Amino acid sequence: MSSECKTSAVAEPELTRPILLWAPPRSASTAFERAVMEHPGASVFHEMLADCFYFGADRRKTNGPAQAAIEASLLKRDTTYLEQLQEVLDSSSADGRRFSFSKELSIYYQVRKLPTALMARFRHSFLIRSPEKVARSFLRFAAKEGAANGEACDSTYFDPDELGFVELAELDRVVTTELQQQPVIVDADDLLAAPEATLRAWCTALGISFDQRMLSWDAYEPASWKKWPGWHVDAIRSTGFAAPVRKAEKQAVPKPLPDEVRHIVEQCQPIYDKLYARRIMPMVVAAIPPTDALPVLPPAPATGIA
Repeated sequence: MSSECKTSAVAEPELTRPILLWAPPRSASTAFERAVMEHPGASVFHEMLADCFYFGADRRKTNGPAQAAIEASLLKRDTTYLEQLQEVLDSSSADGRRFSFSKELSIYYQVRKLPTALMARFRHSFLIRSPEKVARSFLRFAAKEGAANGEACDSTYFDPDELGFVELAELDRVVTTELQQQPVIVDADDLLAAPEATLRAWCTALGISFDQRMLSWDAYEPASWKKWPGWHVDAIRSTGFAAPVRKAEKQAVPKPLPDEVRHIVEQCQPIYDKLYARRIMPMVVAAIPPTDALPVLPPAPATGIA
């Protein structure tokens, strides 16, 4: 990687509040997090609230289709929401970093465990994705995992409690009405189709400088991802953003969703539509024309002043 400065020329102001990115599962949020890891001013955390969502005194989720994988995870078994977020808060000025950032799945949100006073210490951003695409990604992941385990290829892992849109709606209510913030909303399709323009807009909305290094990275597994063995294989292998093209998506007519899944998707669609209408638009940066393309101006008229 070149040692030359790749940051924007705009001076970056000091941030007083860390950033929480809330996203439904299967929404390219890990790729988003990986991009922020490349920002030289960022201290990045990975799903800090998963530990207390699944284990400890604050646990909410006690069983489900993925319980075996959860039990096999390296999550902390005894921690709280406050303790986990305090780590993010404490890192804001550590190691010369200008801001801290934690990517959290929206399903981890619990209003009783995250009081307004604590939430107000953060800036909040949402990464959203079409509920149907989230659901289909769940089903693809389940089929892949099932095939790897010798199960039928139509095996499905779909937990309706883990789609995350109901929690996003509650988060939006809390952030806008109680915190009096406007969440910075990014749509996953925009991010994958125009990563630079979308990340520039996101950085501008949060008052941080965009850095070109956010667009590409070396393939490796960050230590913080090891808490979820096997769940981030694609992100670990990635070296940048790319909109994946799969055989199933090339079909003229996608395979119908199971009735249970379709019903949940239909319930979530209005929540997505409301947030989508308020998403930030990718920022188009006009290119500076080469010198020989600049117009030739006529000479200035004489003023009569010697």
